[in-house]
Amino acid sequence: MKKIIMYIIILLNFANIIMANETVPYNLINNGFMNELNSDGKTPKGYSTTGMTIEAVHPYTKAFEGPYVATSPANATKDVESATKTTPYWFRRYYKGPRISRGGLGDGWNGRGDGHILKVTGNVSKDARGYQIVRLPYVGPVVNGGKIHFSVWIKIVKGDYVCFGTDAGYDNGSGSIRRGTTIYKTTTDKGAQGWYKWEFNTTISETTRLGGNQCSLGFEAVGNDGPIEIYLALPYARLINNGKSWMPSAEDIVNNRLKGNVGIGTSNPRAKLDIQGKVLINTDKVNVDIFNVKGENGGQYFRVLNGDSGIGITDKDWTNTLILSNKKTYNEIYSNAGKPISIQSQKGGNVLIGTTSNKNNYKLAVEGTIGAREIVVTQDKWYDNVFEKSYKLKPLEEVSNYVKENKHLPDIPSEKEVKSKGVSVGDMQAKLLQKVEELTLYVIELKKENEDLRKNQNKMKEKINKLEKK
Repeated sequence: MKKIIMYIIILLNFANIIMANETVPYNLINNGFMNELNSDGKTPKGYSTTGMTIEAVHPYTKAFEGPYVATSPANATKDVESATKTTPYWFRRYYKGPRISRGGLGDGWNGRGDGHILKVTGNVSKDARGYQIVRLPYVGPVVNGGKIHFSVWIKIVKGDYVCFGTDAGYDNGSGSIRRGTTIYKTTTDKGAQGWYKWEFNTTISETTRLGGNQCSLGFEAVGNDGPIEIYLALPYARLINNGKSWMPSAEDIVNNRLKGNVGIGTSNPRAKLDIQGKVLINTDKVNVDIFNVKGENGGQYFRVLNGDSGIGITDKDWTNTLILSNKKTYNEIYSNAGKPISIQSQKGGNVLIGTTSNKNNYKLAVEGTIGAREIVVTQDKWYDNVFEKSYKLKPLEEVSNYVKENKHLPDIPSEKEVKSKGVSVGDMQAKLLQKVEELTLYVIELKKENEDLRKNQNKMKEKINKLEKK
């Protein structure tokens, strides 16, 4: 496991690093696209500030970019300075703004569609000075000593200058926050739409480690007193390999990181390995287990298989188990908590509970008793036609003969049929209703016959009484 983590860290830290005589072009600044935001949805992950306010805004803001479309959108603004995500400035189809390229951070045309730029605002007072600083999320551990090449797109709307270097943005009592390399608004205003590509080389001391205030950005207002509004995009830093600087070996980086927590997609890992985002493992045979072990032979684990395929949460002895499986003929959920219960979804959309057999191709096959407060069964056929005059009611003698011969009522399945095929609840309810309605007709017919017999009997009594009187 240690080796695996070591390889992951080596890959994250040295992928795309091309060692040449002059430069190491790998970006030492994390989240340069600012597409990863904090939980507030406003500030980019890894960036921090003291004395300023930072916000990740859409790259259409102040027309750092523009929409790549054939004609101007209906909601487009005609003013570069007032451009926003919802009211972009349209340059033209093949020109997106200061970056010129068709691809961009804002619309995904041949580029990223989720990037942002950094908005820095604040209000500086001569009477309350200290920190006017923004810290960048550098990769670490990184270089000690040597030279750094730094570049960033910058637009100064309000303010005097921006500086970059050790303790840039910190007033140590001298009345100035200027450290390292400085660029003034008079220079940035010369760029297209006020966007200027600021890049330079700077020397760092032998004890400098990137991060914190060692290589920070400082911001100053006009006359050291007033508002600041500055925009930054695509910050980039690289080590210039001039023979004086050096980087730790892969083993040193791995050993150092394994002593603490390792984060992927986060600058503040909460565990030995903290991964924020999706994880994709693609091999010929996948078997990933995540254990919570208590003792050598015990514990729980989460398992991803690729035998019959599946995802499982289980104890080591399988006494408490939930398995999601995707076999060749059906999907399966298997739960084992004392008594095994399985739920499977077959290719035809059939669902099986407590059984793997479905010979009759039922949509829902359950092995066991179903408990429900109420069941509603919809039925296409009902037997109200029994009371129609056209209905042919079988004579009771015919019914009697049928029962003597078949041992069950007409139109009702036999015991043998029920055992082999089961019964449809809806059909059986309908047929039982049919028999009840037929029985009702038989009772009505018998009552009528009884009434006719009673009338005839009364007539005979009257005749007898008359004869006796004579």
